[in-house]
Amino acid sequence: MIGEHTVKSQRPRSVHDTKGQQEQDESAKFMAQTGDPGAEEWSQWSSCSVTCGQGSQVRTRTCISPFGTHCSGPLRESRVCNNTAPCPVHGVWEEWSPWSLCSFTCGRGHRTRTRLCTPPQHGGRGCDGPETQSKLCNIALCPVDGQWQEWSAWSDCSVTCANGTQQRKRQCSAAAHGGSECRGHWAESRECHNPECTANGQWNPWGPWSGCSKSCDGGWQRRVRVCQGLAVTGQQCEGNGEEVHKCSEQRCPAPYEICPEDYAVSMLWRRTPSGELAFNRCPPNATGLRM
Repeated sequence: MIGEHTVKSQRPRSVHDTKGQQEQDESAKFMAQTGDPGAEEWSQWSSCSVTCGQGSQVRTRTCISPFGTHCSGPLRESRVCNNTAPCPVHGVWEEWSPWSLCSFTCGRGHRTRTRLCTPPQHGGRGCDGPETQSKLCNIALCPVDGQWQEWSAWSDCSVTCANGTQQRKRQCSAAAHGGSECRGHWAESRECHNPECTANGQWNPWGPWSGCSKSCDGGWQRRVRVCQGLAVTGQQCEGNGEEVHKCSEQRCPAPYEICPEDYAVSMLWRRTPSGELAFNRCPPNATGLRM
């Protein structure tokens, strides 16, 4: 290295002619004394090895010696070159952040993580790839609260004239996984308005018959009906609001006595109205129970 130059030597090319060896030696001695007239001029400096920042340039020359002697001095030189244009700096990803918490506290959600890109400079390329990543996450089953279904249609008015009431209902779907039941009322009522009642009352349909008061020997059953729509100045409904009739008119079995088995021969047997066979009386000294 000479100064900032790098030196490289080269063995000269030899050219043979018809002169004698003595003449060659004399010519070589002369050229060594007078410098190096066989070396060519330096070439132009090459382009800088880089298009931005610091690089290097080189230039060369060739040694031509017809007498086979070495040329003095370097055949190749290099020097530092600086381009004024700054080199582009590409964007670089930083490390990924930790995964976030699940987006929901129950059921299926997702977790995310992000990373930052160091911005490019001097025309460099941006970062390749995604800035955000996500993945699914599942925790516990979510509680399902009971939900009210749609209200039913309003019922018919409770009366056919004057003011009455209507009702409607709704149902609650079942809760699950610890959810809460439905809140609120399952039924609602409201007032309904009808035309004014007629002057005289009108009977509603008869209700069902009640059960018989006795199972034999004659009992009675009862049914009722309601007089509706009586105006202030109207007349009562004609007829009765109650009906009664007989029932279970078959006769009950007659009472009989139970005697000890020892007196079975002495018992007087007869058939009761209900068709059962029973004794009429026990001997005077019988100790059985009387039914």
